Amino acid sequence: MRRYASLASSPGQVGIYVQTKLHEMLGMTCCYHPCTVTPNELGAAVTGLRVLGFDGFAVSSPHKLAVLEHVDAASDQARELCAANTVVRDEYGRFV
Repeated sequence: MRRYASLASSPGQVGIYVQTKLHEMLGMTCCYHPCTVTPNELGAAVTGLRVLGFDGFAVSSPHKLAVLEHVDAASDQARELCAANTVVRDEYGRFV
């Protein structure tokens, strides 16, 4: 089972439910863990998820722009929009 986190200042159960159901519709077995993270804690939270072996995470406001500073790579679209919503671990172990 893949493990994902949801990083938000105040994660809600509805968002966790929707994210899990979307993955199930795509045939992915996963479990989302809600994580309350302040803007000052974002870098440490991403490092912690990396160390703990999480497969990725969703990002809610106010972290959508700041998270780009803490990932290994970002798509051109994310850089252009100055925002990311979903981060996954790629085949090289990087958060992208």
